[in-house]
Amino acid sequence: QYLHGLYLRGKEDYENSRLAFSQATTLEPDNPVYYAELSSAYRLLDDYQQAEHWLLIAVSVSGDAPEFHQLLATFYAQYGNNLSTDSLGSIQAAGEHLPPDPTLLSSIGWALYTMGDIPGALAKMDAALAINPYHPQSLYYKVGLLIESGQSEDALPLLERLAAIDSPYKEWATDILQELEQPTE
Repeated sequence: QYLHGLYLRGKEDYENSRLAFSQATTLEPDNPVYYAELSSAYRLLDDYQQAEHWLLIAVSVSGDAPEFHQLLATFYAQYGNNLSTDSLGSIQAAGEHLPPDPTLLSSIGWALYTMGDIPGALAKMDAALAINPYHPQSLYYKVGLLIESGQSEDALPLLERLAAIDSPYKEWATDILQELEQPTE
């Protein structure tokens, strides 16, 4: 069933792939890989709540194996903003298992921000910037958070840093800097 699920996924038959992985979990309920693949099947069907559910089960069945915590943290970094605030605690816990990767940390931070956890979001973004103070995505997310929460003055040095490096956000940062530096009438 597992191999059949992979085959069907390769054929982009996501619904039948999901069914095959579901069957694999029934036949061998102690294998966390099958739950992780079932989670991926739901993610490909844009059902992020079910994807999260089955990935949490994979972590549990694995006995909290680090590689499954890594999968969960990566999932939250990529898709956390598609989940409800009910997932906030799980996202915060998953963030504790992240490797020192600024992209993952800042993505988790943004997911936390979209769910209303501004202090948690800032902590993840600060951790990302501690690893690499010129990481474009981390700078972009932190600037966005600061501006949206009315802290434009605190965003200025980060905007200047972002505008000074070659990144997809350079033009955006330059435009925002110009807007913020113009006197209000």
